[in-house]
Amino acid sequence: MLLSLLVGCSDEKTDASVDEGAVGSDAALGDQADDRDCDGFLLGDDCDDNDATLGSELRDFDCDGSLWPYDCDDLDASVGDRSLDEDCDGATFADDCDDRDPRSTTVADDNDCDAVLDADDCDDLDPLVGATPDDPDCDGELEPSWGGEFERIEAGTFDMGCTPGQLAYDPRAGGHYCSSGFAPVREVTLTNDFWMATTEVTEAQFDEVMGYLAYPTSSRGGAIAAQCASGDCPVGYLTWGEAAAFANAVSAAAGLDECYLCVGTAYCAGTGSPYACGGYRLPTEAEYEMAARCGSDYLYAGSNDLDLVAWTALNSVLGTGTLPGGLDFMPVGLRAPNACGLYDLSGNMSEFSTDMYLNSSTGRSAAVADPYHLSGPVGPALRGGVAQFPQAETAAIAMRSPGSFHTSVGFRLVRTVPR
Repeated sequence: MLLSLLVGCSDEKTDASVDEGAVGSDAALGDQADDRDCDGFLLGDDCDDNDATLGSELRDFDCDGSLWPYDCDDLDASVGDRSLDEDCDGATFADDCDDRDPRSTTVADDNDCDAVLDADDCDDLDPLVGATPDDPDCDGELEPSWGGEFERIEAGTFDMGCTPGQLAYDPRAGGHYCSSGFAPVREVTLTNDFWMATTEVTEAQFDEVMGYLAYPTSSRGGAIAAQCASGDCPVGYLTWGEAAAFANAVSAAAGLDECYLCVGTAYCAGTGSPYACGGYRLPTEAEYEMAARCGSDYLYAGSNDLDLVAWTALNSVLGTGTLPGGLDFMPVGLRAPNACGLYDLSGNMSEFSTDMYLNSSTGRSAAVADPYHLSGPVGPALRGGVAQFPQAETAAIAMRSPGSFHTSVGFRLVRTVPR
């Protein structure tokens, strides 16, 4: 009997105590010379003919113990069973932040599974706090490489348009251009915090990023060239597309989404809600006005005193430049900021918004949340006023006028704060 067990898997046992289902009583099992572990798979087809727990290469080609219908890759023994790694990305479900998405992060690299790796996450214990490009110390203050400074403006509701403070008469400035027929008051809610640049983009900043100036102040002669020699005057002589292209360029440099679709600088357009874009962009009219008001209702951004907060033709008296009208641009940030720490939102240079201009009879409602308008018949809406003129329209927060290309139009940037 002992000899029989050594040479055959199916030799009939005569002991009545042996179960008929035991190996020794199964005629389907062959000779141990061809199937040493007696698992029914011949030596040439068995992944390990010394281990009855491993089966045939016909069903487990890489012999990793996972049968081919359930193996993530039956040609690679290092890739295992779908029961442990549903998306077959090499991370088992216990370490995979999303085992249905092969692109998801792992717990080992992203502890709070917010899709921001530990090394880049400002708080990897809080999935609501992620990476903040241009904020390397995670203090909530932007520090962009191109040199702009930003203040955070909190979401909220305000009255937009010709409020009582905007209808005040400033005899020194020759009146105002804010009327109920031009810009009716409406309640506006902004649901996203946003960062706004404290100043207009300067010539030096624009030149550093874009590599050119269309009309540098050095070519303007006289006092204009002297006062702007440091590159700290706001960049002008731009199209809206050039401003949008600058925003895209600094967004790309920071690894952020680009908020505009541009073909060079000749053509740029917004792509959906500006509030949803994570990159740098031009402010909406609502963002500009909310930031300029900063919870107050002054005639100018930060004060009723024009001289305190704004450069206009009444106080920038170096009108010796060579441009038409003797444009009196001054370096940014020399007048007092408003309560939000923002400079020159009144006067110095008009600024592009991301919105296209709509007149008072178009697109208005009594109350609105997160308004924007990416198309319009006459070009981008301008905000903030310009030092070329003395009138209050150059500084009134509610000033709105169309514009596309002018020596006296510049811009500043904003960014939506990630939630």
